[in-house]
Amino acid sequence: MARNEARLKALAESLTSETGRSITALPADLNDKADLAKVETILRDDQTITMLVNNAGIGAVAPLLNADVEEMDDIIALKSPRSRT
Repeated sequence: MARNEARLKALAESLTSETGRSITALPADLNDKADLAKVETILRDDQTITMLVNNAGIGAVAPLLNADVEEMDDIIALKSPRSRT
């Protein structure tokens, strides 16, 4: 959802309507250096931002103790897990 601008804007409008708070959706692929730089610049320069909800991530279904360490590294880095061969 985070990279889908239309869905993010719809959610922001809904949340604004329900809460009365000003919400701005900022779609970004945090693996893309240009998108990441855009987010960093906005957060650094816009003093009106009082809260950031960073909902970036990938999930795994295996129990943590059984998880592949390299796959967990990929998940933390927001990369698609490596395909198993």
